[in-house]
Amino acid sequence: ASYESLGDNGGVARAKRNLATLYQSIGNYSEALEYNQQALQDFTVLGDNLNISRTLSGIGLAYEATGDYPLALEYLHRSMDISESINNATGVASAHGNIGNVYLALGSYVEAEQHCRKALELFTHLEAIPNRALAIGNLGHVLRAANKPLEALSQYETSLAIHTELGDVNTIATILGDVIHVHIELCDYDRAQELLRQQEGLSIAD
Repeated sequence: ASYESLGDNGGVARAKRNLATLYQSIGNYSEALEYNQQALQDFTVLGDNLNISRTLSGIGLAYEATGDYPLALEYLHRSMDISESINNATGVASAHGNIGNVYLALGSYVEAEQHCRKALELFTHLEAIPNRALAIGNLGHVLRAANKPLEALSQYETSLAIHTELGDVNTIATILGDVIHVHIELCDYDRAQELLRQQEGLSIAD
């Protein structure tokens, strides 16, 4: 039986958001936006603020992926406001991180750093270790783009240490790539080659 036939409006809305997530993952952003907008209407009728916030975030990320940064910021800020109103600290932290990434794409490094540092602060307080590691890496990207290679390197190395403890091989390989590029930018070619050999020795899943 379908959610509609069962009268499960919440299930219908969640199914639409799941479809949006699927379309987002394969790069079909127009369909992702369409299903997320439908889900947003449904969750709004239901008064489900947690899922309204999550859906607003999904819409913001889709707009970010299409390069519509003003709309991305609008939806991500709306998501953060609702998360704050329902005391969803994880949602607030995620919103700060996503907003920071948009500002990074815009080249607004001061704002990007502020939001990434706030995301890191919140995830640290929540003891959300994988999210904290991701936030540290994102801060590294911002600092590197802002021409602060030594500060970026420090963040990357911290993130790398956490992901190494977590055993996340794919992410370890990605961060090693970031570290290698910073060493090249610093003209430290011996260290870059050493890390490249280490990266090549990882067993990376397809």
